Amino acid sequence: MNTIDEAVDFAIEKEGEMAAYYTQLAGIAETFGSREKFDELAKMEMHHKDLLEELDMKKVPEETEHSTPDLKISDYLKDIKFSPDIRYQDVLIMAMKAEEQSHRSYLSLAANFPKDSDIFHLFDFLAEQEAKHKYMIESEYEDNVLREDH
Repeated sequence: MNTIDEAVDFAIEKEGEMAAYYTQLAGIAETFGSREKFDELAKMEMHHKDLLEELDMKKVPEETEHSTPDLKISDYLKDIKFSPDIRYQDVLIMAMKAEEQSHRSYLSLAANFPKDSDIFHLFDFLAEQEAKHKYMIESEYEDNVLREDH
């Protein structure tokens, strides 16, 4: 991406896609009793999209504390393809992988701009938000899949 506008447009598109993705997963997860978690994630992604569309830099912190733990569960799991008989475990894996990719994308976008620029702070902030989403999903996986397997 060569310009700030291109980077922001890309991010708006990604956030919209992720909101739609979580809305779809919420429908699937309803049968597993976890619709609320995916509805919450969809709302968070829509909030990020709105933030980007309005681009009110006053709402973006100048410094982002990167304190979200990474359980690294998704690092050891294979990518999952959607199927009509998908298991809840696989829904969570798909969501973890999507957040992992979003996190990396925002870090990559941030790296294209000076560290003291507003746009760097925006993408750095969004990267941390995606890390929080991944943590939420990995925690759900740890609590409801890994513990059940033992």
